[in-house]
Amino acid sequence: MNERDQETVFSPQEVQGEIQKGKRVFQNITIEGSLYLRNTTFKTSLYFRNTTFKGSLDFRNTTIERNLDLKDTIIERDLDLKNTIIERDLYLERTTIGGNLDLSTKKGPRKIYVNLEQAQLVHRAAPTVPLVLVTKK
Repeated sequence: MNERDQETVFSPQEVQGEIQKGKRVFQNITIEGSLYLRNTTFKTSLYFRNTTFKGSLDFRNTTIERNLDLKDTIIERDLDLKNTIIERDLYLERTTIGGNLDLSTKKGPRKIYVNLEQAQLVHRAAPTVPLVLVTKK
Protein backbone atom coordinates (compact mmCIF):
# COMPACT_ATOMS: atom_id res chain seq x y z
CA MET A 1 0.00 0.00 0.00
CA ASN A 2 1.48 3.37 -0.97
CA GLU A 3 1.10 6.67 0.90
CA ARG A 4 -1.76 7.86 -1.31
CA ASP A 5 -3.79 4.77 -0.34
CA GLN A 6 -3.77 6.01 3.27
CA GLU A 7 -5.06 9.51 2.55
CA THR A 8 -7.93 11.13 4.41
CA VAL A 9 -10.56 12.90 2.32
CA PHE A 10 -11.66 16.46 3.17
CA SER A 11 -13.98 18.96 1.56
CA PRO A 12 -12.51 22.35 0.62
CA GLN A 13 -14.68 23.90 3.34
CA GLU A 14 -13.18 21.58 5.98
CA VAL A 15 -9.65 22.57 4.92
CA GLN A 16 -10.59 26.27 4.99
CA GLY A 17 -11.96 25.76 8.50
CA GLU A 18 -8.69 24.15 9.62
CA ILE A 19 -6.73 27.03 8.10
CA GLN A 20 -8.91 29.55 9.96
CA LYS A 21 -8.06 27.67 13.18
CA GLY A 22 -4.35 28.15 12.39
CA LYS A 23 -3.37 24.85 10.78
CA ARG A 24 -0.63 25.33 8.17
CA VAL A 25 0.57 21.77 7.45
CA PHE A 26 -1.53 19.35 5.41
CA GLN A 27 -0.12 15.99 4.41
CA ASN A 28 -1.42 12.78 2.84
CA ILE A 29 -4.92 14.12 2.20
CA THR A 30 -7.33 14.42 -0.69
CA ILE A 31 -9.38 17.58 -1.10
CA GLU A 32 -12.62 16.83 -2.94
CA GLY A 33 -12.94 19.94 -5.07
CA SER A 34 -11.27 23.28 -5.67
CA LEU A 35 -9.67 25.15 -2.78
CA TYR A 36 -9.87 28.94 -2.95
CA LEU A 37 -7.54 30.79 -0.56
CA ARG A 38 -7.88 34.23 -2.13
CA ASN A 39 -7.23 37.59 -0.48
CA THR A 40 -5.61 35.99 2.56
CA THR A 41 -2.37 36.61 4.47
CA PHE A 42 -0.32 33.76 5.89
CA LYS A 43 2.35 34.86 8.39
CA THR A 44 4.08 31.46 8.24
CA SER A 45 4.88 28.85 5.61
CA LEU A 46 2.03 26.83 4.15
CA TYR A 47 2.48 23.12 3.36
CA PHE A 48 0.38 20.81 1.20
CA ARG A 49 2.57 17.72 0.89
CA ASN A 50 1.50 14.53 -0.82
CA THR A 51 -1.94 16.05 -1.27
CA THR A 52 -4.42 15.47 -4.08
CA PHE A 53 -6.67 18.35 -5.14
CA LYS A 54 -9.69 17.06 -7.08
CA GLY A 55 -10.02 20.55 -8.57
CA SER A 56 -8.00 23.77 -8.66
CA LEU A 57 -5.82 25.46 -6.05
CA ASP A 58 -6.26 29.23 -6.09
CA PHE A 59 -4.14 31.72 -4.10
CA ARG A 60 -5.07 34.82 -6.12
CA ASN A 61 -4.23 38.10 -4.30
CA THR A 62 -2.80 36.24 -1.29
CA THR A 63 0.33 36.97 0.73
CA ILE A 64 2.50 34.13 2.04
CA GLU A 65 5.21 35.62 4.22
CA ARG A 66 7.39 32.51 4.08
CA ASN A 67 7.36 29.41 1.82
CA LEU A 68 4.62 27.69 -0.16
CA ASP A 69 5.37 23.96 -0.24
CA LEU A 70 3.43 21.76 -2.68
CA LYS A 71 5.87 18.83 -2.86
CA ASP A 72 4.50 15.53 -4.19
CA THR A 73 1.09 17.08 -4.82
CA ILE A 74 -1.44 16.42 -7.56
CA ILE A 75 -3.61 19.34 -8.66
CA GLU A 76 -6.11 17.93 -11.13
CA ARG A 77 -7.04 21.33 -12.56
CA ASP A 78 -5.36 24.77 -12.24
CA LEU A 79 -2.77 26.31 -9.93
CA ASP A 80 -3.42 30.05 -9.74
CA LEU A 81 -0.92 32.37 -8.05
CA LYS A 82 -1.95 35.54 -9.92
CA ASN A 83 -1.08 38.72 -7.94
CA THR A 84 0.19 36.58 -5.05
CA ILE A 85 3.12 37.60 -2.87
CA ILE A 86 5.45 34.77 -1.82
CA GLU A 87 8.20 36.21 0.36
CA ARG A 88 10.45 33.16 0.26
CA ASP A 89 10.40 30.03 -1.91
CA LEU A 90 7.92 27.90 -3.85
CA TYR A 91 8.36 24.13 -3.79
CA LEU A 92 6.86 22.27 -6.76
CA GLU A 93 9.03 19.14 -6.66
CA ARG A 94 7.20 16.14 -8.13
CA THR A 95 4.00 18.19 -8.36
CA THR A 96 1.52 17.40 -11.13
CA ILE A 97 -0.72 20.16 -12.47
CA GLY A 98 -3.46 18.91 -14.76
CA GLY A 99 -4.68 22.31 -15.98
CA ASN A 100 -3.26 25.81 -16.26
CA LEU A 101 -0.33 27.14 -14.26
CA ASP A 102 -0.45 30.87 -13.50
CA LEU A 103 2.69 32.08 -11.75
CA SER A 104 2.16 35.79 -12.49
CA THR A 105 2.82 36.77 -8.89
CA LYS A 106 2.94 40.33 -7.63
CA LYS A 107 6.19 39.57 -5.76
CA GLY A 108 8.38 36.51 -5.41
CA PRO A 109 9.10 33.77 -4.96
CA ARG A 110 12.86 34.04 -4.49
CA LYS A 111 13.34 30.57 -6.01
CA ILE A 112 11.17 27.75 -7.32
CA TYR A 113 12.22 24.17 -6.58
CA VAL A 114 11.30 21.77 -9.40
CA ASN A 115 12.27 18.41 -10.82
CA LEU A 116 13.46 17.99 -14.40
CA GLU A 117 10.02 17.08 -15.78
CA GLN A 118 8.52 20.41 -14.65
CA ALA A 119 11.41 22.73 -15.31
CA GLN A 120 10.38 23.89 -18.79
CA LEU A 121 6.71 24.43 -17.87
CA VAL A 122 7.58 26.36 -14.72
CA HIS A 123 10.25 28.42 -16.49
CA ARG A 124 7.69 29.47 -19.15
CA ALA A 125 5.22 30.46 -16.40
CA ALA A 126 7.82 32.40 -14.36
CA PRO A 127 10.78 33.21 -16.64
CA THR A 128 12.48 35.67 -14.29
CA VAL A 129 12.44 33.49 -11.15
CA PRO A 130 15.50 31.28 -10.54
CA LEU A 131 14.75 27.55 -10.66
CA VAL A 132 16.45 25.04 -8.38
CA LEU A 133 16.56 21.63 -10.04
CA VAL A 134 16.05 18.84 -7.50
CA THR A 135 17.13 15.40 -8.64
CA LYS A 136 16.55 13.34 -5.47
CA LYS A 137 13.49 12.76 -3.31
